[in-house]
Amino acid sequence: MEESTAAPGLTPAKGLIVLLGVVVGVAAYLAIGGALGITPLYAGFAFSLYFGGLKHSDPKEFPPSLVGSLGGIGMAAALHILPEQFGTPGMVVALIGILLAIYALLMGWVPILVNYAFMLMLTIATIPAVKAEAAFLGMAGSVLLAAALLGALLLAGSRAARKAQATASAA
Repeated sequence: MEESTAAPGLTPAKGLIVLLGVVVGVAAYLAIGGALGITPLYAGFAFSLYFGGLKHSDPKEFPPSLVGSLGGIGMAAALHILPEQFGTPGMVVALIGILLAIYALLMGWVPILVNYAFMLMLTIATIPAVKAEAAFLGMAGSVLLAAALLGALLLAGSRAARKAQATASAA
């Protein structure tokens, strides 16, 4: 089966306009992240890809995408910090937490927190090279920055659509 990423009704000219918007958005994200000293920024890109690409920027998917992403980073931090601080008992507690999260995902419990965004960020943050950085606060900051920028775009787009609809209805 072939995966299609083309947006319905997107002409080549509109595609170039969207591409320009993406370039401006990424540049803004990098500039703001740099100005705020947020590192690493890859977690925000992963959040943006998850929410924008996999969840199609559906506003109702925004809260679980954000909360799940932050929860996954938090679980990865626990997996890093608890064994460091408490040795084997800390590792056992962290692993039980991960098992409970997997069970909750399978059962569909607490979907605002335990969802595929949670698992994506948990996976990324436990990659050995990433885990070695132990930059969990920076990862969370980059997700929050990306969420703020995407949220602002969603809000602006929603307002523009309502305004266009009102204008069309008045005509």
